[in-house]
Amino acid sequence: MFKAINLAVRFLLELVILFALGYWGFHFDSNLIIQIVLGVGLPLIIAIIWGKTISPKATIRLPMIGIIGIELLIFGTAFLCLLSEGFKAFAFIFIIVSLVNRYIIIKFNQGVD
Repeated sequence: MFKAINLAVRFLLELVILFALGYWGFHFDSNLIIQIVLGVGLPLIIAIIWGKTISPKATIRLPMIGIIGIELLIFGTAFLCLLSEGFKAFAFIFIIVSLVNRYIIIKFNQGVD
């Protein structure tokens, strides 16, 4: 039960990442075409990188340090996007929950890497 809850939290965190990047892209201070490209393109690029390197069915198997590095980059970028769009409290809650979630995954060997 605990594993299922933690993995559900992980999935919600992944959705927040996609939302944060898309929201930031659509609100980027530029013309409409650039906003659409960033709003759709950034989440799509991150989803592809995630699927190829981090997901349980990843085609590119990385050592744990590589996975952690990519996660830091992705989660950190989402955190900064949330901050820059004014979601300060949510950004800090997001990053804290993300760190606790990753710790639990590693501690209890939940196989999400």
